[in-house]
Amino acid sequence: MLLDDFGINQIVTDMQNKNLNIEKLLFKYNPDKKFVLVDGDGIPGVIQESDFYENFKENLIYTDLSWLAPLCSAFSCNLEAEVSVDPTGSFRNDRVDMVANLQVPKKVGDNLLGFLYPRFKNFVKFYPFIKSVEVRGYQSKVCNIFFNLEIDTQKVNKILRAKDNINRQLIDQWLYMIDKCERDNVMSDRYSNTFLVLNGKINYESKTELISHYFILNKSKKREA
Repeated sequence: MLLDDFGINQIVTDMQNKNLNIEKLLFKYNPDKKFVLVDGDGIPGVIQESDFYENFKENLIYTDLSWLAPLCSAFSCNLEAEVSVDPTGSFRNDRVDMVANLQVPKKVGDNLLGFLYPRFKNFVKFYPFIKSVEVRGYQSKVCNIFFNLEIDTQKVNKILRAKDNINRQLIDQWLYMIDKCERDNVMSDRYSNTFLVLNGKINYESKTELISHYFILNKSKKREA
């Protein structure tokens, strides 16, 4: 369990004090800094029945125990998840937008595939829910891999408990595509490529690229002078 009773009660109290009609919740998990941030987005000044707050609290506890804590433990990386809240205070757990940020430390160096392989084992279990993958790099090296998912969280525990659902062919395909992405950007100082995921496979032909330029304002001012 990631969310303690005090924090959960504080969220509900804040909602009651502001008469806040919560429509969306955003969970941000950071394992390195050891925190979970819960942001609520809604309309203030809406008086709710007491049942709404009790239902909301029960759903928040259920969310933590049923899929938030298990997924954070499985992925073991920065994670953001957005869940919709209906007018009764219930969460829409069958369709949760999620972004998992797998960071690649500098010390990995040329052992990128060796670093990724064991970490991909838990991600590949959820391949039916992965919509796209974004690869970011700096000084030609991959530094972040973002998995964008739309997940039915009611299936999380069943998927995690299964012992035989690691698709090694997909892992090999992912590793090949990530390695290709790094090789294709060997001359790039900074890059960001996004790929659609179709039937679990990274579609390299769907690649989009980032273009950016860093402007130093002081130099611009000197030139104008």
